Amino acid sequence: RVSHLYYKTSAQDAKVREMFAAKSVKMKAAAEEAAAEKAERAAAAAAAAIDETDEAQQLEAVVPHIPVEKFALPLQERSLQDLAVQVYRYGEERAKNSTMLCQIYHHALEDRFFEARDLLLMSHLQETASSLDVALQIMFNRAMAQVGLCAFRAGMVWEAHSALQEMCSSSYSAGGANARMKELLAQGIAIYRGMDKTPEQEKSERLRQVPYHMHISLEFLETAHLVSAMLLEIPNIALNQLRGVGMKRRMISKTFQYFLRNSLKQRHPGPPENVRDHVMAASRALMKGDWKQCYEFVAHMRAWRIVGGATATPTLERLLALIKKEALRTFVLTYSTYYDSLSMSHLSELFDLPEAKVHSILSKMITNEELHASWDQPTGCIIVRRTEPTRMQSLALQLTQKCSQL
Repeated sequence: RVSHLYYKTSAQDAKVREMFAAKSVKMKAAAEEAAAEKAERAAAAAAAAIDETDEAQQLEAVVPHIPVEKFALPLQERSLQDLAVQVYRYGEERAKNSTMLCQIYHHALEDRFFEARDLLLMSHLQETASSLDVALQIMFNRAMAQVGLCAFRAGMVWEAHSALQEMCSSSYSAGGANARMKELLAQGIAIYRGMDKTPEQEKSERLRQVPYHMHISLEFLETAHLVSAMLLEIPNIALNQLRGVGMKRRMISKTFQYFLRNSLKQRHPGPPENVRDHVMAASRALMKGDWKQCYEFVAHMRAWRIVGGATATPTLERLLALIKKEALRTFVLTYSTYYDSLSMSHLSELFDLPEAKVHSILSKMITNEELHASWDQPTGCIIVRRTEPTRMQSLALQLTQKCSQL
């Protein structure tokens, strides 16, 4: 019963209950009408054939006993939790792991990210996932994918990228995003060159496939992974460029940087067609600090039409706020070397953010030593300090470090 409940949201469960309740009412009414017609026919036949019968026999002929089965769903709203408690008490170890993954999936599906995260960390299943059987590994991949989507819908891009990075990065390295993800989520059979499968292996893979109504949108998964990587990696690239050549570079997503390098090599990029093209076009706009064009590319992806307006609208609103924030950070890190001071009111107008929000973002950058500057409170400006080494100085530092290693 847990496996039949975990992939349904509360709204879907309520709709199913309403549908079956209406169906049971119709079935009961039809049964009563059929019983009444049958009773009338029996009464007419009895009156014509039998003149004198016993009163009890007449009663049985006129009102026969018709069993009507009640069709109802007695499960309560917290039924999944109640069933999980019973499994944890009396179930076997494999049943407990499966129920735990079902609960994690259901929490993430209901946008309860912190409950899903805490349950995942307490279970320690991520440490023993490689030793589980194939069915539990598939369930673990589905739970991790749903946790990443939940974090993405909530606007927590770092958590979303951490949850989806391993699955999506291995998919790209395997030569095709959808093929590898289909195999990991049991939503299709991947065919690779030079790998022949026996009929028994193909049969077992087909038996492991999940039904279509339980599928997770692969396009939305790819969108969540690449958009999260874009919002994390673009300011990081600007910060690495500001710090110079000789400084230690920090890399968040090798996959995204590989796609971005290939995209920047194109002199005249065409209009975006798939998810990757849209994200790369948005990344090029974000590198210039153009948050409006970046948001347009992200908002015109086909994945938002797949998930529906109820999910797409609040998610895009959170992404718009994140894009404005990261565009401001990227703009300041990229162009701070060309300015002596930056006006807070001008930045607030340029990025459509409140002045308090701009002050908070820039102050955090100064505190984290990402930007060497200070506030001038009377004028409401940020004064940039020229402490970053030039390219010549960075190359000299790099040469000195290499000579010291000889």
